[in-house]
Amino acid sequence: MFLDWTDFKLAQGSGAEFERAVGAKLLNQLGTLLGVFAQKIVLISLNH
Repeated sequence: MFLDWTDFKLAQGSGAEFERAVGAKLLNQLGTLLGVFAQKIVLISLNH
């Protein structure tokens, strides 16, 4: 899900579409990180 060269090729096309695609990918990555973080917190609290 990380940015690749196709994203930068899209940027040459239309700026708005590029920003939307990048924004969606970044939100997706952030959501995944938060999900992993939440799971670790739950596991730690269950162990105590």
